[in-house]
Amino acid sequence: MESFPQFAPVFFDDVLVLYADAQAHPALVQRFRLEALHPVTWQKDDYETMEPAKRDKILAECRRLLDIYPDGLTANTIAAKVLLARGDTAQAGLHAEVLIRRYPDRYMGYALKGLVAFKESRFEDALALDRQALRLAMPVESAMVRRNIYAAQVKLKRFGEAYKTLLSVSNPMEWSTSAKDLYDLSLAAVASGHTREGRALLELARLKVPASETQLSGQIEEFGRLLPPGT
Repeated sequence: MESFPQFAPVFFDDVLVLYADAQAHPALVQRFRLEALHPVTWQKDDYETMEPAKRDKILAECRRLLDIYPDGLTANTIAAKVLLARGDTAQAGLHAEVLIRRYPDRYMGYALKGLVAFKESRFEDALALDRQALRLAMPVESAMVRRNIYAAQVKLKRFGEAYKTLLSVSNPMEWSTSAKDLYDLSLAAVASGHTREGRALLELARLKVPASETQLSGQIEEFGRLLPPGT
């Protein structure tokens, strides 16, 4: 589409993107052009760390899509994620309910409702919803759901379960495993009585943490000082 700059995205749903010719339909494009909301990159956007002004613009454009297609899977998902990032769990929950009602065989509604419960400190509810989401998730989707399950288990102090859950998505021996995951694995291992494994995982995290991540580096060193000496 970059070869045809006169065409602008004005709507998208779960399958297609609709472009309009700004030369032939200038009023339509001026009214409906999507500027902040991108039909391709929205899944990778980090709404939690995003600038509030951009997040608000995305939500406004998303609501415009929902005015046209209230049951849209994509638009309801984006709206829920933005509202969660803003701390508006009640409104985010409404969008999650739409997804569960309209797409009961898809994982996303349950996963989002689980995040609502987690943000409201209802960790048992979050765990139950995440487990339902996991039953419906495809393999490429399951890692994110398992991480949500891990977070709920940590909050519920079920450290043995949390350790196993995080191990299922983060192999300590793979090069792609981050220092943060290794640190989290170390915490869960020690908390569940696997001190020897926890010490080894912490050392891997220490070796892998980038110099730029000073906060994580400090946390690793602090936890290392708390551990009993190894044998």
